[in-house]
Amino acid sequence: MCVLFETSDWLSIFNTVVTGLIGMWVALIVQRRSSNNRAIKDYFINEAKELKITYIDFINTVINNKISSREIKNRLKGLSERISCFTKSINETFDIRAEKMNRFNVEVQTKITSSVEFNDNYEKAFLILSEDTRKKVLKSYENLLKVFSDTVIDINQAHDCNKNHKRKHKH
Repeated sequence: MCVLFETSDWLSIFNTVVTGLIGMWVALIVQRRSSNNRAIKDYFINEAKELKITYIDFINTVINNKISSREIKNRLKGLSERISCFTKSINETFDIRAEKMNRFNVEVQTKITSSVEFNDNYEKAFLILSEDTRKKVLKSYENLLKVFSDTVIDINQAHDCNKNHKRKHKH
């Protein structure tokens, strides 16, 4: 028995095949974009975690009197540059404003470097903070740690990378 297809049958088959191919193509593109976006988010989340760990280590060193004022000044400068670069990058990439991170970083710095102990012991091998200064530093530091966590949440909730950022870095 020979089955002959009519023109409408061929058009229906053709339409089904083309629709299937377009569906697969769209699924692949969406999946690739989603994977790329997730990889970028993971990079920034890992950077936030690394910054947080570095900051925790630094503050523990300061609070436990294991660092000099001179070394504190150098490490604060490095931390500030990393935080500034990080916040600028997540702003450009995801349009996430992270001014609080910079603000609380400056607050922690100010609490340490404006203390009487910092200036009085600048030439000594170790900075020994008073209990009052420690409490002030820890309060600002606590706020900064919360901002690190909030930033990770913001990155995870960001819908997609900023298209302008993608274009700038496409080369």
